[in-house]
Amino acid sequence: GAGRALGQDANAIYWTPAGLAGLKKRSLTASYNILFKDESLGFIGFARPLKRGGVLGAGIGYLAVLDIERRAGDTESADTTFTNHNLALSLAYAEKGFPTEKMSVGLGVKLIRESLYTYNRAALAGDFGAVYAADERLSLGLTVKNLGSRLGPDQLPLLIKPGAAYRLAQNRLTLALDI
Repeated sequence: GAGRALGQDANAIYWTPAGLAGLKKRSLTASYNILFKDESLGFIGFARPLKRGGVLGAGIGYLAVLDIERRAGDTESADTTFTNHNLALSLAYAEKGFPTEKMSVGLGVKLIRESLYTYNRAALAGDFGAVYAADERLSLGLTVKNLGSRLGPDQLPLLIKPGAAYRLAQNRLTLALDI
């Protein structure tokens, strides 16, 4: 999970939009995780450098919980079951060398949708990321996530995450830390 000062593939759409700036060719990523018995998490993302400069990325992430038991009263057996679906559609853009040669910045926008039984809400949020390459080994990153609207009555959690990455052994080993 320590990815604020890293990047260079389509996973940066999720971690920090600035991480896309180091991309030199197209990148596709996909993941699927079974968290618990009826809970799964997935992400698919694609990013590509643009001819005029910068990198554009798009991704879809979801979290699903199936077979949640519903009871109308205090009973041993469930009356019925329902599901919980959370979906985030993301679009991100990053550019290297802005405002200085050692800096990369990125912006992302995402549409978030939550569906739980009869509760359906949507929100629009933005992410900002910056990565500073202090030298060939050390990079520092900062990500601000979930700037935006509310998801129903709830405010989206504002996340401010700094991080650092240090490359060792001729770039074959990277130590990364996020706070």
